[in-house]
Amino acid sequence: MRIVLGSCLDGGAWPGPLRLPRHDGTVRAAVLDEVWVGVESFVDLLAVRTGCARLDPPGAGERAADLARRLCADAAAPGAPDAPWAASLAADPLATARALLRTKDALRAAGVDDDTPAERLPPRLAAVHAATRGALPGLLERVRDVERALRDGWRARVDVVEVVDEPALLPVPVQRLLAALVDDGARVTPFVPRGIDSLEDVPDNDAARVRRLLAGVYAPGDAMLRGDGSLVLLRHDSVDETAACVAAFLAETDSAVVVAPDGDGGLVLDEALARHHVPPLGVRGDTGSDALLALLPLVVAVGDEPVDPARLFELCALPLSPVPRPVGARIAGALLRSPAVHSPAMRRAVDEGLAALHTRVVADAGEDVARARVQALRARVLALVPALARTPSATSTSTTPTTMAPGATATASLRERLLLLLSFLQGRKRREFDPLDDKTPYRAALRQVTTALRLLDLLDAPSLSPPQLLRLLHAATDGVRPPSPHAAGAGLVVVDDPGAVLGPAATVVWWGFSQASGQLRPPRALSRAEQQALRAAGFTPPSPDDVARHHARAQRRPFDAAVERLVLCCSRRGASGAEHHPHP
Repeated sequence: MRIVLGSCLDGGAWPGPLRLPRHDGTVRAAVLDEVWVGVESFVDLLAVRTGCARLDPPGAGERAADLARRLCADAAAPGAPDAPWAASLAADPLATARALLRTKDALRAAGVDDDTPAERLPPRLAAVHAATRGALPGLLERVRDVERALRDGWRARVDVVEVVDEPALLPVPVQRLLAALVDDGARVTPFVPRGIDSLEDVPDNDAARVRRLLAGVYAPGDAMLRGDGSLVLLRHDSVDETAACVAAFLAETDSAVVVAPDGDGGLVLDEALARHHVPPLGVRGDTGSDALLALLPLVVAVGDEPVDPARLFELCALPLSPVPRPVGARIAGALLRSPAVHSPAMRRAVDEGLAALHTRVVADAGEDVARARVQALRARVLALVPALARTPSATSTSTTPTTMAPGATATASLRERLLLLLSFLQGRKRREFDPLDDKTPYRAALRQVTTALRLLDLLDAPSLSPPQLLRLLHAATDGVRPPSPHAAGAGLVVVDDPGAVLGPAATVVWWGFSQASGQLRPPRALSRAEQQALRAAGFTPPSPDDVARHHARAQRRPFDAAVERLVLCCSRRGASGAEHHPHP
């Protein structure tokens, strides 16, 4: 088996195994036992082959919630010493746990193991290392498990691993895994991309001049671009105008490589491609494009005092809501007339809506069924929005237990509302689709709710402060997006990262060529002094300068790959109206 490994390849790669020409220049008709993958997919592949794959590895939110619970329990223990992060932990446990896990992952990437003595680490890092020992495993812990499986005699049956990145910039556990693969019989070599110089009849156009300028081998006159159309920067006023222009251009192009960073207005481009009858890219939908993904934040928002009338109106006005339509329509109408959640008009709206439902169900199923169904729906509505069951006088007195901080949310009440929402979504799914069908419109919303419930269980706290609740919502909704409204078609190749363009292409379209797309992510977890201390102790954290240089080289790859035309797309304003600037 041949594996091409690169940190930029988890979101697709060009040219990939099928389009990579043979040594004689001919095109492959089929490929067997060859993959181009990023680090995460590489670990997943080897984990399956070595018998240490995890069915459902914990996500970043679950790791943070579990660690936050452990840190709070340790801090509350009698005689527990004050940790350096004690004040932050009291204010926002989830954010503190996330920061500690980032530091732990940075230590793991530098070669710090669980059994590393604390004396070899600076004081803050030693405290983080001790506090995070036993945390739920992340990606680098899975790398360690695969390496141990190979050392214990498992066979990966990999022939060649070609590494795109510089070996010194790979995390130390990945370097150890590659060494274990060498001991297993694999050959690990640097990946040598096929350059444009290997092609015949390469045009001397503006794209070639910029390529020579970036490489530092330009000739006199290269600094003057001729405007031959091979290098285009699109700066329309809006994303929609830019997408329409790109779609019209791609409609006249046989094939192209599209660099479309995830979440950078790619859905707008996909819609424009569909309108121009161009094979879509298959970009996932935006969170705001699916009303089902608004249910979890809205149900959480309307559960506690004070209730924002606008959020209650949004919940009732959704096309699919746990608040029945007759009730929701009357609540929305009452809010338009008077935005007072505790008014008698609001309670009348609930009663009138349930009465209308009762009349409808009586005609279809009889009085007994109607009475039971209306009682269940009333209980659900009042549990989802407890403010509808309270009078203004009852609201004026605090209903929050004295042990809870002001503004905190009771975990038991939140769990009850989430279980009601989960039951509602599962019931709608069973009613509309085959119970065994996992690819339904409800899949993303169900994943959000189940993740939120798992996080509540891991936190195991009686109440959540407003920052904790926001962190929990972010962890439950982050990365959950609806499926693509347009299935990917043949003809266009899409990659998420510009560093994944590893070979010549006639046309390259860089969608989202903005300043934000060139930023390094995530932020550094170790200070420069801590990195120097780790190097003095024998560890190998990557140098920030080397990381920045590697990132800059990866960002140049679309310029190095475009043969005939390079189209750079940066609208003046994004989909949200924010001002955009071209890539630096």
